[in-house]
Amino acid sequence: MSDQTDCLSSHVHALLTDSDNQIVLHQASTLEIQIKYDKGNLPLGVPPHKFVPESIAKHKVLYHTLSDADIHFLGRLPMHHRDPFDRLLICHAIINGLTIITPDPLLHQYPVNYIW
Repeated sequence: MSDQTDCLSSHVHALLTDSDNQIVLHQASTLEIQIKYDKGNLPLGVPPHKFVPESIAKHKVLYHTLSDADIHFLGRLPMHHRDPFDRLLICHAIINGLTIITPDPLLHQYPVNYIW
C-alpha cells in the first residue's frame, strides 16, 4: 500500500478498489483540498487544480457539485458537527442516499450511512 492508503482499514481499501463500487467526490471536498493545500497542510505533487481532475479521471470518480438542496438541508441538520465541509457532505449523502467513508465518530450522530 502507498502512504496515502496506509491509514485505511483493509475493508475500506477493498471497497475503494472494487470496480463494482462507484466513488463520488463532492465539490465541498475540492474546496477543502484547496484550502488545506494553500495553508501548507496538504502536500501534493501538483497543485489542486491539476491534482483533482487528474485523480477523478484516473480513478473514474463521479464528481458532484454543491447544490441548493445541500445548502438548505443544513438548516435541518443538528449541530453535532461544526465543520462546514463535513456538514455539507453529510447533507449531500443524506439527500442522495450515499455512504461516507470516514473515521469521524461525530457522523454516528446523524442519519447517514458511513463506513470505516
